[in-house]
Amino acid sequence: MKENSIPKRSYKTTLTEVQRFWNFVDKTSYCWLWTGTQVGKGYGYFRINNPRKKILAHRYSYQLHFGKFPEYLQVMHICDNPLCVNPKHLKTGTNMDNVKDMMNKGRNPKGENHYKRKRYLEKINDKNSSL
Repeated sequence: MKENSIPKRSYKTTLTEVQRFWNFVDKTSYCWLWTGTQVGKGYGYFRINNPRKKILAHRYSYQLHFGKFPEYLQVMHICDNPLCVNPKHLKTGTNMDNVKDMMNKGRNPKGENHYKRKRYLEKINDKNSSL
């Protein structure tokens, strides 16, 4: 070995994948909150080992407790908390099931809260300012 060279570090983890998962979970009295990395809209994600990829934390929790399920199914939160990984708060469903659930609970954006509203108002303002 060269005099100034640094030995290569071994990246072998001592914790199992499941142990690593639980290190990022805070079990509160109701929801089990993911404390690890988050992605868009506040969902947690977790890096799995084999195959090496990222998976949404609530999907991993569902699979851990209930077994594998078809990729086309979504894992829905009964509690409407995207960081929750409590298996009692998770259920599978199609995209249509998820949309119906969102609409039944009044979580779909309407009126001034709709994402297209701002763009619509900008177009009107641009049109009026050019007159």
